[in-house]
Amino acid sequence: NNNRGRAISIVRVQGPWTSVVGEMNDGIGHGFRLNTDMQQDELPDMLVGRQLVDQSWVKTIVSKSGEEEHKRVIAAFGQGFKVSIVDMNISQACLKLKKSYGWGE
Repeated sequence: NNNRGRAISIVRVQGPWTSVVGEMNDGIGHGFRLNTDMQQDELPDMLVGRQLVDQSWVKTIVSKSGEEEHKRVIAAFGQGFKVSIVDMNISQACLKLKKSYGWGE
């Protein structure tokens, strides 16, 4: 069963920066920009690739309206063939970060 649909992502590496932009299966835009020096990353992008206290990992940032104030975090947790996806606001994700990533637990 293929549940990926028509999602697409474009990855661009320019110097120390890696940018990902694309469209989720449901048509909502997603993306983030990360630096090889994590001190250069900004919220909410810096959350991508970090683990939350519920063991899920932040996968991308979405914005249903394309506006900065409407950005949300998508996190996923996989166990066997089952993947649970969670959509939350940026503040929730910050508070749920594992202690090793700066907040949470």
